Amino acid sequence: MQGGDAPEAQSSAGEDLENRVIAEIVELQREFYFENRNKDSERRRRLRDIIDRATPLGGN
Repeated sequence: MQGGDAPEAQSSAGEDLENRVIAEIVELQREFYFENRNKDSERRRRLRDIIDRATPLGGN
C-alpha cells in the first residue's frame, strides 16, 4: 500500500507550492494597491514573473 501514499505526498507538495504562489501574488497586489497605484505596468510584469516561475515552460 506504499504506492498509495505517493500521490498524496505529491498532491500536498503541489498544494503547498500553489499556496506559496497565491500568497506571493496577494502580497504583490497589496503592495501595489497601497503604495504604487500608478505603476500598473510594473505590477503586471512582476505578476508575469511570479506566474512564469510557478508554471512549467510551454504551458505543460
